[in-house]
Amino acid sequence: MAQVLTILSCSQAMIGQVSPPVGIVVYALYGVVRDVPLFTIFRGALPFMGAMFIGLVLLIAFPQIALFLPNLMRPG
Repeated sequence: MAQVLTILSCSQAMIGQVSPPVGIVVYALYGVVRDVPLFTIFRGALPFMGAMFIGLVLLIAFPQIALFLPNLMRPG
């Protein structure tokens, strides 16, 4: 169960790094391309945030998804 909670918290951290007001990834991108407005960059990140939310909901509903590959690596 601890592995699932770790994966869920990492997924939530990824969403937090893209969404406002923190959005550190978006602000870093804005620092690289100054000619694109910040609002446009946040609007472009919305589909990815939606996909991450859907993935998070799937992980909460079916935690076996997160542990599928690690369970394959266990011997026996």
